[in-house]
Amino acid sequence: MAHHEHEVRAPKAFEVPAKFRTACLAMAVLGFAGFGVGLFVDYYAAWNGYLIGFWFTLSLGLAGAFLNATQYLAIAGWSVSVRRIGEAMAQYVPVAAVLFIGLIFGGEKLYHWWDPAYVQADSILQKKAAVLDSTVFSAACIISLAAMSALIFKIRSLSLKMDSSSDPSIYPKQKTISAVFLIVYVIGFAILSWYCLMSLEPHWFSTMWSVYMFAGMFQSGLALTILIMLWLMDRDYFGDFVSTKQVHDLGQFMFAFTVFYMYIAFSQFLLIWYANIPEEAMFYVTRGTPPDVTTGWEVITWSIPVLKFLVPFFILLPQEHKKNKYNILRYTAVGLVIMQLVEVWWIVAPTPHEKGALAAAPSMPIFELLTTMGFMGVFGFVVATQLAKANLVPTKDPFLAESIEHHHHGVRPPRPENIVIS
Repeated sequence: MAHHEHEVRAPKAFEVPAKFRTACLAMAVLGFAGFGVGLFVDYYAAWNGYLIGFWFTLSLGLAGAFLNATQYLAIAGWSVSVRRIGEAMAQYVPVAAVLFIGLIFGGEKLYHWWDPAYVQADSILQKKAAVLDSTVFSAACIISLAAMSALIFKIRSLSLKMDSSSDPSIYPKQKTISAVFLIVYVIGFAILSWYCLMSLEPHWFSTMWSVYMFAGMFQSGLALTILIMLWLMDRDYFGDFVSTKQVHDLGQFMFAFTVFYMYIAFSQFLLIWYANIPEEAMFYVTRGTPPDVTTGWEVITWSIPVLKFLVPFFILLPQEHKKNKYNILRYTAVGLVIMQLVEVWWIVAPTPHEKGALAAAPSMPIFELLTTMGFMGVFGFVVATQLAKANLVPTKDPFLAESIEHHHHGVRPPRPENIVIS
């Protein structure tokens, strides 16, 4: 039986708006200039800001890489047409690997254990001395970032090669490399989360920390993916390759990980608080979780579960909201990205500045915001530039037809050879 040609509107080539490029560069310059000023005015706040900006943007980049890797392994067709968004976000990871060098220079200000004399004077930290070491910290994090960056680069290069080649062996290679990436990612992300964030309070520990960090990372990464997709859809960049159905699918994904995030966050809190071990509970005591403890962080502490779970959970329950009716999905995604930044600040800022000192009370985070703005400028510039460097939709992907099936709901998907892009 003959198969009719299936004509679809082609995606448009993306060009970075001049105003957006200028805004990103301005944010980067002003942000890192603010960091420089902060080193002379309040160097603790400046280095806190560097860590906050580094982790916040690195998480968004890794979220794009993780999403695409899982889609390759699942042989998912629905997400093919939005894959390039995740690829563009992931291209920031090698840049973050370079920016990580700054944390090495700021290690003495950020991490108490950076000073060997402090470790030797503390009986608990003596048992962790083999791990809490500046050389081990630098080597472990750099190797993790370098390995993930190399695999991200390889996946991206194969994806771009597919645009100009019909080689059937490309997709199996992408699956294999994605599987390797996920293994490296699980190990590397855990190492980075332990060293960069959990070791800020070296006596404290949580066996669920890396999963907790992953949950927040992926929730906000999905939110940013949705925001970029909706912005491109508004300007008809995707042609017929992205529709309301894909918006709904990503909305469902974000809704699911909103629940997963709260499950992990509450499980971590419940297990620690129930056990009531001082070395574990100190993280929540510092942030004013107990009703009989006042640290100044109480409002922020309780706003996180409300604004990262309760509000988005009930807002996204109706199916139409996950399809962005009345722009509800867009506004919810904006809120989740902002709250991820707030949560990273909440993790970093309350840590004691001086060895043995009390945790800091919340104050206006001027230098934290300025420095983070610099990282966001670099991130935005990298993502936009990478989107413009390739076709916005991988039109020769063997599973692209499944993306079109979602657009023409209820209609049998066309065979790849019968797709005509006009």
